[in-house]
Amino acid sequence: MFENPDNIDVTELETIIRSMLIDATWFYADKWLLPDLHFGSWDEEIDHGFHEFECISYTEERANSSIPLVEFMAALARN
Repeated sequence: MFENPDNIDVTELETIIRSMLIDATWFYADKWLLPDLHFGSWDEEIDHGFHEFECISYTEERANSSIPLVEFMAALARN
């Protein structure tokens, strides 16, 4: 979750994200400055490193990312 002090519209962000996905679904978390999440039995030799994008939304929860949303969007643009 990101801080959004610039009040970036979630639909704008989702459009950007969807334009960057691999086969309209997948992304590499590390290239997007996101945590790399895997199941406990993940095996680097046989499992792919893709992550699946489902959706984004606003939340009232505290941000758990050290970077603001605008910086995340800049990381997307660089990749």
